[in-house]
Amino acid sequence: MCGRYAAAENPDELKMFLELPDQTIEVLPPNYNVAPTHPVYVVDQLSGERALRIVSWGLIPSWAKEGAKPLVNARSETLSVKPSFRGAFSKSRCLVPATGWYEWQTVNNTKQPFFFRRADDAPVIMAGLLEAWKHPTSGQWLRTMCIVTVDAAPDLEYVHDRMPVVLERDEWATWLGGNTPQAEL
Repeated sequence: MCGRYAAAENPDELKMFLELPDQTIEVLPPNYNVAPTHPVYVVDQLSGERALRIVSWGLIPSWAKEGAKPLVNARSETLSVKPSFRGAFSKSRCLVPATGWYEWQTVNNTKQPFFFRRADDAPVIMAGLLEAWKHPTSGQWLRTMCIVTVDAAPDLEYVHDRMPVVLERDEWATWLGGNTPQAEL
C-alpha cells in the first residue's frame, strides 16, 4: 500500500521529463510528506493530448454520496470488477509523478519508514486512476485520483507486501490509452 509519497518536482521540469506540451499550471510547493486529500500533479490524456493537472489524492467515485471516504489505493487485481474503480480503469487513467514513496516496517513495536526512489533520481511515475465528483449541494466539481498497487517486488517485500505500480517511459502511452489489462500489471 502506498500511504505517503514525496512530490518535490517543479512543474516545468516535470513537463520536460514527461514530454508534455507547454502549458501554464499552478506551482505546488515541494511536499516530502504527501498525504491523502493533498493537491498533487497528475498527467492525463482525457482531452486527447497529455496534460499536467492538479487533483486531490483520494479517489471519490462519481456516484459516491457526500461524505464518502476517499480511496487512496486501488489493488491492480480488482480494477475491472470493483465498482469504485472499474469506470476509471476503463476510461480515466493517469500518471502520478513522485520523487519516491514511503512504506513502513514494524520493528520492535516501532514503525520504521523506508523511502523508495529511482536509482537515477528521475521522477517515479506511478499508475493512477482519475475521477470527477460533483458536490450535490454546491455543484462544484472535485477531481480526484488514487494510486494503483501490486504485490511488492521480491527485493522490497521485506518492508511491505504491496507497492505502487511503477511505469517505465515505454509504458506511459499504453497505460494512458487504456490498453493495459489488469492482468499485465
